[in-house]
Amino acid sequence: MSIDENANATACNSKKSCASEYPCKVHAGVLWVWPETGADAFLEASVKKCATENFSELQGAGDNEWGMVELPVGYNPALENQFDPSHAEWLHARYDAESNIRSVSEMADFVPMTKFESFDDDTTEGFKVRHGGYNAANSNIDATRVFTAPCSSRSEYLDDKGKPYLSAHILYTPTEPNRTLMFTKFQAYQFTAVQGAGTRKVSVADKIENLFTTPVRNLFNLYIQNFNTIGDARLIFTGLQHGAGNAAYTLGNQDIRAMHGVEKDMKKRGGKWNKAYYLPTVADKGVSAFRTWMDNFTENGNVEWLDGSAVDATPTVSEEEQTERYHRHTKHCRACKAALNELGILEERLLLASKVLLATSLITGFGGALVGNEGLPVLTLSLAGLSLLGVEEVRDMQHEFVSSTPRRGVPKPKLW
Repeated sequence: MSIDENANATACNSKKSCASEYPCKVHAGVLWVWPETGADAFLEASVKKCATENFSELQGAGDNEWGMVELPVGYNPALENQFDPSHAEWLHARYDAESNIRSVSEMADFVPMTKFESFDDDTTEGFKVRHGGYNAANSNIDATRVFTAPCSSRSEYLDDKGKPYLSAHILYTPTEPNRTLMFTKFQAYQFTAVQGAGTRKVSVADKIENLFTTPVRNLFNLYIQNFNTIGDARLIFTGLQHGAGNAAYTLGNQDIRAMHGVEKDMKKRGGKWNKAYYLPTVADKGVSAFRTWMDNFTENGNVEWLDGSAVDATPTVSEEEQTERYHRHTKHCRACKAALNELGILEERLLLASKVLLATSLITGFGGALVGNEGLPVLTLSLAGLSLLGVEEVRDMQHEFVSSTPRRGVPKPKLW
């Protein structure tokens, strides 16, 4: 602010010193922004529905919040993934550890897709496809997937009796070239909708491990409930569920690996999907419908960035970058940040306790040796050892918020 009144008045009245206003709306827990400013923008935005207003709101998981990750891939492969439902039976399959063959015992067997049609009402508003099932659990479903430009994919599955089977709503926002923010909500209405995804076998070794880990887990939960530093144990437990959700991260890692491969291969073939892809089957019609829509209603079939911004160069992203977790989710999630911070505090407390216990063991050890009583030093030494084991466990838990790359051994994430 200038001390010269005339200069101050001139500055305040100048358009250069004014921030631009954009029409905004909050609906279904999402902030929608109309990307234009001015009087006309507010008028246009007032008559335009945001994508979530076209459908009933899903309950989602937990506190009815959207799941959110920022994918290190571009908008096209990220959204294309939603119109290729049968990819799940292969890319996300569970494979037998010994034979490397797809494990039918751990997930529903695949079935060929025999129905997949795209409607001829494609407009600038989006498009719709309809398809049948693709595994033994959902073979009789009738599914509809609706793309609402520029960012929404809504799926509705009905069983053969017309009853709700599964709903999914996914929103995509490109944040910069080769990075896309993705918001997700899933709602399963029938058990087989979850069963089709499969479950890992519980081995005898798992059961034995649980005998030892369950008491420790209960003690940890008691600590978080009563001795956390923010007074919100529920928020921390939510974050811990996110961080321990290795299954969800594994699915994401598999998708990212495939999406990044699509981007790289597309660039090598001149950026034309109809030259890079071979789509001969019924199951391929969703991908073809999405790419055709992009060709018809966008510039060069791609997201165009503002003049002067970086072009979509499709850089090589390392395996470590593809599978990192902090920038993908943790830094955006207040629950995960709270849990990660709380784990850091617990690590410091355990380290301090181990130092105090080791010092106590050393001091009392000399005294115990003189009087022939080593009970106290042995006890404190044992507790110090347990504290150090706790430190390592907490460090492992913190690592789960940062990366899928193993903390120990060969730094290569296990995708399958």
